[in-house]
Amino acid sequence: MAALPPLLISLLVLGVHARTYLPFLSDDALISLQYARRLLHGHGLTWTDGPRVEGYTNLLWILCCGSLGALGFNLITAARTLGVLGMGATVAAVVIAARPGRLRDSAGALAGGLALAIAGPVAVWAIGGLEQPLLAALMAWATVLCYPLLEAKQPKLRQTLLPGLLLGLACLTRADGPVLCVALGIGLLAAMGINRSSLVTLLRLAALPLLLTVGQLVFRLAYYGQWVPNSALAKVAFTRERLAMGVGYLLDSTLYLSALWLAAAAAILFVRTPRRQVRLLFVALLIWSAYVALVGGDTFPARRQLLPTVIWAVLLFSLLVRWIAAERRFFRGASWVAAAGLLTLLATFQWQDPQNRRAVEERWEWDGHVAGNLLREAFGPAQPLLACDAAGCLPYFSELPALDMLGLNDRHIAQSRPPTFGKGPPGHDLGNGEYVLSRAPDLVAFGVPSPGWARPMYPTGLQMRDDPRFTRLYRPLFFRGHDPYPLTTQIWARLDSDKIGIERQATRVIVPGYFLATSAQVAAQLAAPGCLETVIPPGRSASFSRLRLARGDWRLSVETDGTVQITLSRFPEPTLRASDTLRFSCPDQLSATVDIKLTAPPRAPVRLRRLLLARVAD
Repeated sequence: MAALPPLLISLLVLGVHARTYLPFLSDDALISLQYARRLLHGHGLTWTDGPRVEGYTNLLWILCCGSLGALGFNLITAARTLGVLGMGATVAAVVIAARPGRLRDSAGALAGGLALAIAGPVAVWAIGGLEQPLLAALMAWATVLCYPLLEAKQPKLRQTLLPGLLLGLACLTRADGPVLCVALGIGLLAAMGINRSSLVTLLRLAALPLLLTVGQLVFRLAYYGQWVPNSALAKVAFTRERLAMGVGYLLDSTLYLSALWLAAAAAILFVRTPRRQVRLLFVALLIWSAYVALVGGDTFPARRQLLPTVIWAVLLFSLLVRWIAAERRFFRGASWVAAAGLLTLLATFQWQDPQNRRAVEERWEWDGHVAGNLLREAFGPAQPLLACDAAGCLPYFSELPALDMLGLNDRHIAQSRPPTFGKGPPGHDLGNGEYVLSRAPDLVAFGVPSPGWARPMYPTGLQMRDDPRFTRLYRPLFFRGHDPYPLTTQIWARLDSDKIGIERQATRVIVPGYFLATSAQVAAQLAAPGCLETVIPPGRSASFSRLRLARGDWRLSVETDGTVQITLSRFPEPTLRASDTLRFSCPDQLSATVDIKLTAPPRAPVRLRRLLLARVAD
């Protein structure tokens, strides 16, 4: 019962801390939820239609979210619920591991619980939507359940079953879960020494992780036809540049997590009882840190990849505080003083950590919610192909067929590694503009959907921008959504798309009004499901340049709700009402393209639905 007050206090602090980062949600979390949703809808573990691609590395997390979804949970709510429960279970493991016999002896338990609750990687990823909470809970409890193995002369088989099962589930939770198992296994050998008993214990502990890892590999080969996840192909590279990034990633955390590193160092130097636990934690921490450096760190907020090292460092912190309380040379209150000092230092730097502030400020995934809702309502029945960099929010909220231009969910891009692969941030240095153009996507969304950011940022987009075919075939259009809040974003649309493009028939051409939404002030908005209108503010103009027409006589009509002034290149500038028509001619000496500009009257906006151009018979 003495563990209950520290646990409740720590959970309360964690809840308050995590709430400050709402509504942060990682874009990659929505990739995982896309797999979960399609699984629930009978499409299997797939991200979009077409060949199956394993664009995730968190199978168990997807299945857990999908299970709650099958019970009626909204999938985002399911991910957050599991996240809070997972981090709560992690805090419980640290508090219970301290084994306070009496309330006054609970300094170690309270210090460990509060350290986790204060740590940004714990609070941010409790609500961030990815699998870190499940991995943290499995790893923390597996570590704590390994403590009795260190003290037993001949550990029994049953003592290894539960921690072995938890480690096996960790392997299903993340593709690099086996690295955590190796780190913990080598830590056990360092703590127990290399002898027959320790080797037998290690083999028993490794049995279930190995079995589950092999089982997932068999499933991957049978279902996806690949040895490793596609997302690993798109991210993992062992280069000098990535190593430099990884070392920088670790060094950048030194100041902001200094309280934990100081506590861990003090535990390693001074704590003698229980010494084996200290060795286990220290060695595991070192191995995981080396792995993080090797793979180049991470691009997500709140130092996500350091979560295992944070948990092991917190366990060392808890051991240090307990040791101070048990040492007779210190008065009992010294443990509380030490815990308070280190926790204050940790809280101060965590509040200042720019990586934690990123989670407070990053909201573009929810801009993708607005843009995705608009695309779903406008184009859902047509099911156009959407090529995008933001492979989480836009496909998830739009529910359109998608092409991942960063390659995490596209096998061709992931396997087409350029010579520069591994020199950029993990997951952001692949691209193949030629391939994406060959797929002829109907819509192309570069970068993130926030205003001012929808531009080529990554290799595929930069290659497409430099290809003259792209600017000939696509137009940048502005769309304004209002659900759940107003947002204007830019998306490129293919002119000749048979799903959303210009309709060309033998004697007429129909130009959807949204093809004239070429500025943030003149944007396409949803008038009704399946109906987009371009709103031309008073006195402003909407235009379409280089409309290809056959030479001859044409009749132009404009579907609007008001009066507009029409300007045709090299033609007069008459005023046209919605029901009127304008006849013009493309003589032989003129270009076979025409520029059309529509200007709204000074005092009233105009809603444009489409342009109709009919060929006039001779």
